[in-house]
Amino acid sequence: MASATPPDYGPFGNSMFDASLLSKINSFMEDSCVLFAIAFLLARGRVLYWVLNPNRNFASVLLLGLLLGAIGGSEAIIPGSRYPYISSTLIAALVAMIGSLSLSAVTLAIIVAAFLSTQDRGAAAAALVAFIIASAAVYFLRRFGRQPITSALSGFIVGAVAQSSVYCLGVFRVLHGYPSSLGTIPVNAFGIVIIVLVIRDALRRSAIEAERLEFEQMKVAMRDAQLGALRARIRPHFLYNALTSIAALCNIDPSKAEKAIVSLSQIMRRSLESQARTVQPLEQEIEHVRAYLAIEQLRLGKRLHVDWDLDRSALRASGPAFGVQTLVENAISHGIAPQRARGTVRITIRSNGRRVMIGVHDTGLGFERTAVSEQQPEHGLGILDRQLQLLYGPKHRLRIFSKREQGSLIAFSLPQGKHD
Repeated sequence: MASATPPDYGPFGNSMFDASLLSKINSFMEDSCVLFAIAFLLARGRVLYWVLNPNRNFASVLLLGLLLGAIGGSEAIIPGSRYPYISSTLIAALVAMIGSLSLSAVTLAIIVAAFLSTQDRGAAAAALVAFIIASAAVYFLRRFGRQPITSALSGFIVGAVAQSSVYCLGVFRVLHGYPSSLGTIPVNAFGIVIIVLVIRDALRRSAIEAERLEFEQMKVAMRDAQLGALRARIRPHFLYNALTSIAALCNIDPSKAEKAIVSLSQIMRRSLESQARTVQPLEQEIEHVRAYLAIEQLRLGKRLHVDWDLDRSALRASGPAFGVQTLVENAISHGIAPQRARGTVRITIRSNGRRVMIGVHDTGLGFERTAVSEQQPEHGLGILDRQLQLLYGPKHRLRIFSKREQGSLIAFSLPQGKHD
C-alpha cells in the first residue's frame, strides 16, 4: 500500500518541529496585535485617567477592575494553549505596576474566580504569585527612582520577574497541573513593554496637547490684552475730537453746545455699557456713530452732509468697537472740517454673502497716501488697523484711497456673521 504524501509546510520544511515553530510564530504575531489593541484601549481618554490616577473613585476602580479582570481571566473563559502570552500573569504584573490595592483586589478576584470556576487551581495560584513577585519588583524599582508604568526597561524587568516566578513554581511542581515554558518569560516581559510604550506615547501626546492648549490660551490672553490697550487708546482719541467740537460750539452757539453735551453723555453711557466687549454688533456701532454725528452736525451745520447706505442684513454682523466711528471721525476731522465748502460723508455697509464690507467716503481735502503710512501708531486709523489684524488676520486690514482735493475712501471687511 502506497504511503501517504507528507504535508507541505512551504519554506519551513515538512518536519513537525518546523510546523510547530511556524504555528507559534503566527500565534505570537496574532496575540501581539490583540495585546496592542488592549494597550491602545487602556491609553485612551478616561481609561488612561483611571489607569494613572491614584485617587480613583469606587466606580472607576470597579469598571477598570472588571475590564482588566476579564482580560486576565479570558484563558478560563476561552480555553487555549496559554502561549505565547499568559494573560493572567500579564495582567497581574500590570496591576502591580499601577500600584492600587483596591484595583488589584478587584482584578485578581475576577481572575481567580474565573479559573476556580473551571477547577484550574494552578492558574489561579499563578496569578496571585505573579502579582506578589511583581509588586516586590515594583517596590524595589521605585526605591531606585524608576516608575515601571512609564519606563519600558522597568516594565520589562517586572514582567520577566513575575513570569520567571511562575515558571520556577511550575518546574518544581509547586503549581500542580500548570504548564510551564521557558519562552513565556521574555514573551510576557515583551507584552508588558508593549503596554508601557503605548501608555507612555499617550502621555506624551497628552502633554503636547496640553502645551498646545496652554499656548493658544496665552495667545488669546495676549491678543485680548492688546485689544484692550488699543481700545483704551481709541476712547481718549474720540473724546478729544468730541470735546473739541463742543468747545467750538460754546463760542458759536451755547444752546447747541448744551445739546452736544447731552449727545456726548449718551455716547459715553453706551460706551460704558459695552466696555467689556472687544467687538459689538454693527447695529449698536451705528447708534454710536449717529450720536457722534449729531454733535458734529451742531458744530458744522450745513457744511456737513451725511449719506447712509446700509444693508440691514449686514448689520447683524459684529465688528471692533468704535471701528466705524473712527473712520467717520477721521473723515470729518481731516476731510470736511478744515475746508469751507460743503462736504459729504457717505457711510456704506454692505454684505456679499461671505464678508461685510464697510467704507467711509468723504469729499474733503484728501491727503497723500504716504502721510498715512508715516503716521504714529497712536493715531486712530493706526489703532483700528492693528485691531482688525489682531481680530481677523492681515487680510482684513484697512484699505485707504485718497487724493489731494478729491477726498478719501477708507474701508475694511469683516467675516460674515462674526460675533463676540
